[in-house]
Amino acid sequence: MKRIGCLLLALLTVLLTVPAAAGEDSFTVTYAIPDQKPEAHLTDGDVMTRLTVAKNKQISLTMSDAGEGRTLYLEWFALPEEAILEQLDASGKSLNSRTFASPAQYAEAIAVDPACTKIVLSAKREACTVSTLFVSEQEPDPAYGWLSDMPSACDILIVVPTPSDAMETFGPTIAKYAAGHGMTVGVVCMTVDYRYRLQELQRALTKMGIAYAPITLNLNDNNYLDAKEIHKRWQADKPQEKLQELIRSLNPKIVMTVDQASGLRGAETYATVKDAVAAVPVGKLYIASDAGTTRIDCEEPMPTLNGATAHAFATEAYRLMDSRGMYRFTLPKQPAYRLESQTVGQDADGNDLLEHIDRTSLITYTEATPAPVITEAPTEAPTEVPSEPATQAPVETPQQAQIVIVDEIVDEEVPTETEAPATPVPSVTPVPQSGGLFSCFKGQETQATVEMETPEPTEAPTEAPTPEPTEEPTPEPTE
Repeated sequence: MKRIGCLLLALLTVLLTVPAAAGEDSFTVTYAIPDQKPEAHLTDGDVMTRLTVAKNKQISLTMSDAGEGRTLYLEWFALPEEAILEQLDASGKSLNSRTFASPAQYAEAIAVDPACTKIVLSAKREACTVSTLFVSEQEPDPAYGWLSDMPSACDILIVVPTPSDAMETFGPTIAKYAAGHGMTVGVVCMTVDYRYRLQELQRALTKMGIAYAPITLNLNDNNYLDAKEIHKRWQADKPQEKLQELIRSLNPKIVMTVDQASGLRGAETYATVKDAVAAVPVGKLYIASDAGTTRIDCEEPMPTLNGATAHAFATEAYRLMDSRGMYRFTLPKQPAYRLESQTVGQDADGNDLLEHIDRTSLITYTEATPAPVITEAPTEAPTEVPSEPATQAPVETPQQAQIVIVDEIVDEEVPTETEAPATPVPSVTPVPQSGGLFSCFKGQETQATVEMETPEPTEAPTEAPTPEPTEEPTPEPTE
């Protein structure tokens, strides 16, 4: 009994000390929210659940202790007119503060001061609505599509009316130049349209390896306004001036936008971009148009995409825009663009946005080298040539063996074309260059080389003399 009592005491000691040891490096956060609203709306990772902070009200987060390596993740549901974020230490002393006055981005990742134990978010001139607000020592799940940084410079700037237009009009082009060539591409959304679609676009861009959030001009917009009212509200926000300032700061070589015939928002976006580029010239201004003469091949496999095509790469990312799946859009396989204006020269080849653009002037650029071309193995000539041709029985020639191998390869080809986003297809899985079709052929090519070895020449057989025919007597006719 004494031994059993000792074992129970030891077990109880372990149960009491393990949680304490595990909690030594952790911390807890206590929320104070007006009207006792649930804090889960700020921590569930769903952009559509949010809390509204009334004018002159505030949300506070109190941490159990101070510590290093912490980040505050803040995401607005609607951009505020004015809000202030303040960090305080244990004594209540202000460590730093930040004012948000008509910001241009919806997500913020803010470093927490190592001495901070309390964070206060206050609404000032107007109420503000927050979707996310939490402190963590870890980065958010990449599947959430958290993009908080905007580009400070870019080589290609794509301006679209809504988040959906970015993928449906320019998705394969973004994949080809941003992911395939490693270029810095910025995306500007004139309006947010629906808030969750901006979040979906962020997830799609993350899937394509783009680390910069879409830039929003936050223009006054409503889905149920007529053309006259949309124009009136847009002009009140002075979009040309905002876009001009953005182009000056980002200094893109190429600007791309939609055609004026692509709807009400499209017409306003086209006019805004054209006026902005007229004031701040760039190397090229491209307009997405089926009648355009510059066509980008997005069906060619790219080694920098592990053998996938830009179209397939973008289509897989586009499936993350769940709300658009019902429309069964198919992304353009060879998008066409009209060169609206330029300062570097007219397109001659018409198959590359970078025609006449100096590659060395780009921020980053990776040459997507073409996939290795598989050629037939040469037939080795015999080292010794017999004086007379040898007579042999018919056998399979090396050329015939080679044809069989090529036929086998052709049978194993897999189509790369994908279906519409609404139809589920297998994910684009990167295929290493050393495997798949190429390495399969290399193995068979070695075998073919062995079969193609020319046999050793043999002596020609001695021809036997042909006997002359004997003349037979002609029979006499009978009655």
